[in-house]
Amino acid sequence: MKPDFKLILLLMFFLSRSFWEPSLSLAVDEESYSCMVCHGEQKVEFNQSIHAQGGILCHDCHGGDPATLDQDAAMSPQAGFVGKPTKKKIAYLCGDCHADRKRMQPFGIPTHQLDDYKTSLHGMAVLEKNDFDAATCTDCHGTHKILRADNSESKVFPTNVPGTCANCHSNQELMDKYHLPFNTFEEYKQGIHGIYLLEKNDRSAPTCARCHGNHGALPPGVTQVEHVCGQCHSRAVDYFEQSPHQTAMKSNLMAQCISCHQQHQTQTANVAMLDTVCTRCHDESSGAYKRGQQIKTLLVETQVEIDGAEALIDKAKLKGVDVTEDEVGLERAKSNLLEAIPTIHALNISLVEENTVQAKSISSDIKLRIHEILESFRLRKLALGVVWLFILFTATVLYIKKKRADREFDLRQGGQGT
Repeated sequence: MKPDFKLILLLMFFLSRSFWEPSLSLAVDEESYSCMVCHGEQKVEFNQSIHAQGGILCHDCHGGDPATLDQDAAMSPQAGFVGKPTKKKIAYLCGDCHADRKRMQPFGIPTHQLDDYKTSLHGMAVLEKNDFDAATCTDCHGTHKILRADNSESKVFPTNVPGTCANCHSNQELMDKYHLPFNTFEEYKQGIHGIYLLEKNDRSAPTCARCHGNHGALPPGVTQVEHVCGQCHSRAVDYFEQSPHQTAMKSNLMAQCISCHQQHQTQTANVAMLDTVCTRCHDESSGAYKRGQQIKTLLVETQVEIDGAEALIDKAKLKGVDVTEDEVGLERAKSNLLEAIPTIHALNISLVEENTVQAKSISSDIKLRIHEILESFRLRKLALGVVWLFILFTATVLYIKKKRADREFDLRQGGQGT
């Protein structure tokens, strides 16, 4: 008996659809499941959710009796129906599953979210103060269309997190209630972290949750900032602890990182900050400011040397010179300069010099070598020009002599004819 290939292909098609189009039809009969019959819009959203794929159904959260199409019976209090749970109930409702280790273990999901939420400002407002303007689970994750965190459409996907937080934190009326700024999202977008995350799609850049926490969201205190920023910028923190600023921080005269780099509109470390930031605390005539200017000079001079070496390398490449070794050296010089940037935090000129001196030395050697090569090219070109001029001069003289000889020959031939 020959196999029916059309039937096989049709079967494969329907099986494949069950994987890339998850549907509640795999778990219930949608025509008799009353929630799906009446709430078509929510059904469409819910069918896309991670809960639908995991077999968590409407009545698991809302209660009621989905087996009857009688509206009063399906939504009766006796059946445990909860139409729209309060924010407090939502937190515990989600926690019933998400704090259950047996239920979460197969999915590799941690079970401490509810405990973390209870310690957060959001959680304390909702659970202790019945302040339902504060965020609960659904404000961040959505209601029916709850997606995996690694789904790019999820509200908690890294590039979407700032916008999700901005739903509340850009609401001026709401933020005024808590005496909080409402332009945090706009500042974040202008800072180096926001630029890398939102414009360059670099998901290693910190989001709101990376600094404040997600379920246990809290504003970092003055003494905590170093640890929060230090998760990524450990070397800068190490050098900062060697600086005079460390003493000021311990005296609560400054917050370690944000005093110079700001909170949300975070500025990247660069030499321009030594002109603008230092003057917030130090007079231009002070020794501290002058030290900053010395450090700036070292960095600027080093960058000029590197730029000069790079320009010569590009020039040599156009002339066909093998500059592979020089390009490797230039990368070392650039690395040395990058190594010097974190040392600024120590405000120790010697530490900065350790790297800038090496970078300038490498750049100077590259420039000297390429200058010599380009000079030899120039001399050879000049010598070749002289040779060509000599050849042209000789050819011209010979041509003139030949023309003169031809003319004299013609004259002699003419005289003999007469």
